[in-house]
Amino acid sequence: MNERMRLIREDLNLTIAEFARKLYVQWSTIKNIEQGVNNVSNQMVRLTSLTFNINEAWLRTGEGEMKLADNNSETHEFLKLCENWSDEELKVLLNYMKGYNKIHHKK
Repeated sequence: MNERMRLIREDLNLTIAEFARKLYVQWSTIKNIEQGVNNVSNQMVRLTSLTFNINEAWLRTGEGEMKLADNNSETHEFLKLCENWSDEELKVLLNYMKGYNKIHHKK
């Protein structure tokens, strides 16, 4: 999966910093994933898939096509809206999402 994350970034012609910014993580997170230091979390897989219209099955297994044919317009509109948010605004959103996830996806 780590190699496929790099392939996505390169396909999009993004630097590590640009790619990280679009995923709301620090550049070192992406660098460590690409170098195999860290594994790709389930949350990162889902976020990458939604953000860049990537086939989640391809990202996990390498099978199928990298990109999805259909765009989820609501997701892309939301992500476009967030592109110019400050780091503080993005932190608030991520904290909200983490809390929502804990409440609605208890194991």
